[in-house]
Amino acid sequence: TACPIKYQCRCLFINLFELEYVPATQSVEIILQYPEKLDQKNFTNENHLNDFVSNVKKFAFPYVKTVLESKKMATATATNSSLVQFYTFVFTDVNRIRQYGFCRSSQMGNHVLCMVSFLPWYNVFNGILNKIATIINEKEVSAAILKNDIQIK
Repeated sequence: TACPIKYQCRCLFINLFELEYVPATQSVEIILQYPEKLDQKNFTNENHLNDFVSNVKKFAFPYVKTVLESKKMATATATNSSLVQFYTFVFTDVNRIRQYGFCRSSQMGNHVLCMVSFLPWYNVFNGILNKIATIINEKEVSAAILKNDIQIK
């Protein structure tokens, strides 16, 4: 089997998060979570589930303190905010089972798409994250155009 862990992988990914760093509260907010309710088969209890979500937020934004500084620098130097960064993290539990986090950061580091999976397929998940980002961006552009059309009339 292609699954790198000792039991059968039940799905391609455990969870998808769309996260945003909110400078005013200095916190990370979940914009989108899929599936909305995490699979209880992957978590032994509610505390484990809460720890998982909390850790994903921390690892998806390992540079929270520098976000504000980079935003100030970007404003001063008019840096292109469309640059995208990819990075990964790995959670390992007491049974040595790994969960891989694949992140796509954009908008000067304030916005992150993150998929967590048992599968270490970097290129596959980066491709999926790019497709999701394209869909989200098209949706936002369509909403902005619709909003402008309504205001003009």
